[in-house]
Amino acid sequence: MVRTLTLAIPAWPVVAVAPDREPVVVIDRGRVVAASAEARAHGVNVGDRRRMAVRACPTADVLERDPLAEVRAFEPLIAAITDAVVPRIEVDRPGELRFDMRGPTRRLGGEGGVVAAVAEAIAAHPSS
Repeated sequence: MVRTLTLAIPAWPVVAVAPDREPVVVIDRGRVVAASAEARAHGVNVGDRRRMAVRACPTADVLERDPLAEVRAFEPLIAAITDAVVPRIEVDRPGELRFDMRGPTRRLGGEGGVVAAVAEAIAAHPSS
């Protein structure tokens, strides 16, 4: 059996375009694709129409999705994880990746060591 670690950052579009701003809503084709923690606390949900999101959180910055910015912002995080943890990562989309745990668990002292190394790499990432 192959053990896989999956890292998913559902609000990655927010991290990519406005990491230091709150509240933020990112939309694509008139629908919310991601919202910051503060916007979600006000009742903004993924899938909401722009109008509903603005009604729920009128102080939110509403930004258009920028797929290129999402990719550019994710690349340094991938590099940090490949340098510190594992050389091969499968990227499903910006904000979501996975890798085989076999090699890293032996080198880093088990699954807990792998998770700690990934968390450390993420914490060192400037926009996380």
